[in-house]
Amino acid sequence: MKRKKSIKKNKGFTLVELIIYIAIISIVVVGFITFTLSIINSRNKNYVVQEVQANTRTAFKLISQEILLAEGVNIGSSVFDSDPGGSFFSND
Repeated sequence: MKRKKSIKKNKGFTLVELIIYIAIISIVVVGFITFTLSIINSRNKNYVVQEVQANTRTAFKLISQEILLAEGVNIGSSVFDSDPGGSFFSND
């Protein structure tokens, strides 16, 4: 009598294969999350820089308008020589 060789068909994964698969997927997911957080952080920094620049432009525009509309400088109350605290412009 001839013996039939029983060949098992492996269906499924071994434990080692599953651990390797989970490790690879975890590395990819962690890399994606790190990349996404980096992009979000950069976007927030750029937004803050743009906001500061816009506020600075607005402040310079207001100061320039006040200086251009001033009819004179009150030198008596100006303290540029002794204290660089400020100067007074009159719009009268």
